[in-house]
Amino acid sequence: MDINGQNGTRQLKEQRKEGMLIAYSTGRVAEWSPKVLVCQALKEKIMSAIERSSRRVAERFRNAVLDRPQLQNFRMLKAKAKRRRN
Repeated sequence: MDINGQNGTRQLKEQRKEGMLIAYSTGRVAEWSPKVLVCQALKEKIMSAIERSSRRVAERFRNAVLDRPQLQNFRMLKAKAKRRRN
């Protein structure tokens, strides 16, 4: 064998070792479908986002003043002022 063939063989053996280590370390993950893990991770992210947004809404309602007048646009204010003058 020439030098290139030996280097190729050496690299192939190293790659096999790395592949076996990866396969061994991810053996537990391989028991389930990868899609299931991704879906579970996405579901957890979605649920935490929903929880955060519901907390924000609850805080807004807690801090809200119940008798606050409705916000009105310029046209409504103008019409109200016109009615008061008449």
